[in-house]
Amino acid sequence: MADKMKKIAWLIMQGENAGAKRHKDTSFEGTGNQGAIVVSMDIMKETGEEVLHCVPETAKNFDIVLVSFTSNYDMIAFARAVYQLPEWRKDKRKFIVVGGGFGMQNPYHIQEWIDYAYFGRAENEIGKIIKYNFEYPSDSLMRIRESGLHPIVFRQSNVMLEYDSRVGKKEYVYKEEMHGCPNKCTYCHFTYARKHEGRKDFVVDLTGGKSLELEWMDPCLYVPHKSDIITALDGISERSRFLHNRRLSNEDIEKFFRHVLNNMEVGCTDLNLYNIIGMEAAEKSDWEYFINLVEKLNKEYKGDKKLRIKLTNTPFRASPITPAVWSRINLNYKEEFTEQAYKIIYDMEYSVNYNKDKSVMLFQRSPLESEASLLSDMSVVRGGVQNSEKIFNLFAFNSKFRQLRRGEQYEYLQNKYDLTDLIREYDVNETLPTWFLESYISNDVLKKIRIKAKENLKKTWDSATKRFI
Repeated sequence: MADKMKKIAWLIMQGENAGAKRHKDTSFEGTGNQGAIVVSMDIMKETGEEVLHCVPETAKNFDIVLVSFTSNYDMIAFARAVYQLPEWRKDKRKFIVVGGGFGMQNPYHIQEWIDYAYFGRAENEIGKIIKYNFEYPSDSLMRIRESGLHPIVFRQSNVMLEYDSRVGKKEYVYKEEMHGCPNKCTYCHFTYARKHEGRKDFVVDLTGGKSLELEWMDPCLYVPHKSDIITALDGISERSRFLHNRRLSNEDIEKFFRHVLNNMEVGCTDLNLYNIIGMEAAEKSDWEYFINLVEKLNKEYKGDKKLRIKLTNTPFRASPITPAVWSRINLNYKEEFTEQAYKIIYDMEYSVNYNKDKSVMLFQRSPLESEASLLSDMSVVRGGVQNSEKIFNLFAFNSKFRQLRRGEQYEYLQNKYDLTDLIREYDVNETLPTWFLESYISNDVLKKIRIKAKENLKKTWDSATKRFI
């Protein structure tokens, strides 16, 4: 039966990446967290109770505290914020703590500080859960307080949301046109956690302004008057991309580059490419091909427009509930670059000289993530394996360690700890650190996809037929 009215609040905490704009205020007011807005509206609709805000020190004034985990790094930030407060300890806590969000992938390290963990789309259910005092049945609610870590199923949404709301100074008018992603790239947590519903073409016209986000480098989706294009490469290697079911050929990439260059209606277009490095089967020759492609475009293009290709390179992760979850983490991902590619992208002086007077330019969009940062992430994703807790605690609580440069942190971790279980490849028959997760695609199916990828790794990639032979 429904319980009496509860005082409910979102926890506001300092984020992990100090200095980054979005981490100065990690409340959904500060970040425009749409998921938190929807959760608040759902709770309000079911209980009639407004969802307020609190900081770790004032959480004791509420009955229920909600924590939005937008990334795995927020797990570290949460632990740092509450671990040393006596009122947050499991045996002392008088309030209920519920955590959820895209960063809720493995709550192993914070299970003493939360009572419930929610996985997947919480709207149209979280309100009922709170209304009925957590007695409402849900396969996606991990009841840590009663049962510890136990199997759950990522919840899917069966409706397209449409809402108009104002939060703080921001107004949100939003209508969903799709869930998830129609593509099944084997490394992508997003597409395997969220079943695709709705339209197939992934195009987002950001604020109706100059930016356009599109998927798959499809020339048909390109809008010539947009000066800022965001899309994903996700693997410099054609072989790596096809190995992970990202069927984007080298020919497709060149065709898209040429289409933008020859059809843009603005003087200069920024093409922001998100890329994954350290993937299986990637080689230096792939970067040589990519650099040569840019050089070829420069030689052949005779117009007066500018195309700035900005790369954001992110190290590969073995994401939960994906076929790539069993994969090895390559901490030597910088070795993937050729010397020239690395200098063009990450040596400022060389990059400026390289791009001078060129129509097609190539340079970094953001700094390259450090090995230490990747390890901190993996200490969450693979929480529970050997030394994961020690590394997690270093990033969360050791201020002297956090003050070290990232390279120094990595050297310290290499010398101090055995990193094997955090980065090694897992056999499909082993128990994974995230053994408790299940999604709309069964783990047995994920295993079959991974086994096929392992078989293809032993084969030769034929770029002409786009097949492993």
